[in-house]
Amino acid sequence: MLTVRSATRRFAAVALIATATLGFSGCTYLNAVQTSEFYQAADGTNANVGNAELRNLVLISAGKGKPATLVGAVAGLGDEPVSVTITGSYEGSSVFTATLTVQPHELAEIGYVSGTRVFVDNTPVIPGGVMTVTATVGSESKEFTLPVMSNKLDQYKNIELPGADN
Repeated sequence: MLTVRSATRRFAAVALIATATLGFSGCTYLNAVQTSEFYQAADGTNANVGNAELRNLVLISAGKGKPATLVGAVAGLGDEPVSVTITGSYEGSSVFTATLTVQPHELAEIGYVSGTRVFVDNTPVIPGGVMTVTATVGSESKEFTLPVMSNKLDQYKNIELPGADN
């Protein structure tokens, strides 16, 4: 037989469970879903200039004053080949310049075995620092920061540096 007291307890238990379930499951109800937000998930940096997308650009270095290699990729978005000039500088002095031609709707790798090689003989900043990069496509330019990372990190140990013991 169900008494008033046991019915009240059951109702309280059900209400507590329902409240807890709604409270714990609804904690992200008002927050944006992270997968719908664009963010830089890699060490490198991204930029869009004209009909080109520069992706995950990073300078891999053996240290300040030592050799380095530019690593990343450039995608051609238009229906014509696109010429992209990438110029790296530090405190107003040019460190490297590279020009790539990317075919329509293709990806050109930089610094990998199959990609274009862009070597720097003397890195002006320690790994962990940043340089300035200007990417130019036709008359359009964009300036952004370029992270400098150490070739001692596991993910960069296989990147070839000019004249360095890898």
